[in-house]
Amino acid sequence: MSTRRARVTVAYATVKLLDPATGKWTVAGFYRDAVLPIEADPENVASLVRREYAEWLDSGEAGDVQKQEDDAVKAQEEAAQKRTDESEAAGPAADKAAGVTDDADEDDDAPRPGGNASRDDWAAYAESKGAAKDETRPVDQGGLSRDDLRLKYGTS
Repeated sequence: MSTRRARVTVAYATVKLLDPATGKWTVAGFYRDAVLPIEADPENVASLVRREYAEWLDSGEAGDVQKQEDDAVKAQEEAAQKRTDESEAAGPAADKAAGVTDDADEDDDAPRPGGNASRDDWAAYAESKGAAKDETRPVDQGGLSRDDLRLKYGTS
């Protein structure tokens, strides 16, 4: 990873950098005056500087940039903590107002079958949506056809 920091001097430049989430190399683009991230490939950054696409920052500028980045991360963490605290303080009443429930039966819905799924799949889905037993019994016993079940229960 780059220990020296550089700033883009052209309209747009791309740099190879290590994605902290995946640990894999990726390419990212940066506009003029953007400071290249610490995760940037040092050889790639040096190449950009040699070609005058970027310039090295002096130690004072690099320190200022690092402080700004640290402050931004700290502010994001504080905002996330504040949202968590507010959510916990609001409690179940806020969850209910937002439509969040602990009802297990809401998660028991069968996934919606594809349009050409079997009649049995549509019958199971219709049952999960509250269809009456006489609608989901076999067609020869008076139940609805696959197409009828699909029309009645297949729309959101």
